[in-house]
Amino acid sequence: MEPLRSIASLKTLTIWANDEVVSFPNEVEQWFLTVRSSLSDLRIYSFKSLQSLPSTFESLSSLQYLCIWDVPMLRELPNLPPSLECLEIKRCHPELKERYGEDGGSDRHKIAHISKLLSSQHVPVYMYSILFIYHFIVFLYTSTNTSTHDTCD
Repeated sequence: MEPLRSIASLKTLTIWANDEVVSFPNEVEQWFLTVRSSLSDLRIYSFKSLQSLPSTFESLSSLQYLCIWDVPMLRELPNLPPSLECLEIKRCHPELKERYGEDGGSDRHKIAHISKLLSSQHVPVYMYSILFIYHFIVFLYTSTNTSTHDTCD
């Protein structure tokens, strides 16, 4: 958590691979409030034990893209901000698809404002390497170039 304390503005955040975290600590939830007006792209990959996401996600007023991949214990989403344009969920608990599915899931209304929804249960293992390389390249590009890029298309 210590490195995050000094970051007050952040556009893109990728959180990658942890098999022990069940929920984010309160410090992290509070930190999300610090970057709520700047964070537009959040990606959470490969958290095998994570069961819940911070309730403070609803306050992320600049969040446009949220990607959650390979979080098999996640059964429910917190309320999401109205600014969210794209939600990508892959390899999460099947209950997520039931709750938020297009075919009348019980919590579908919670994500009805999101214009682009992408979901799938199967992601080939080699995709993780490709994603890592892609995000590294995007990081290098965005750290040297101030122009924005569309992550949802």
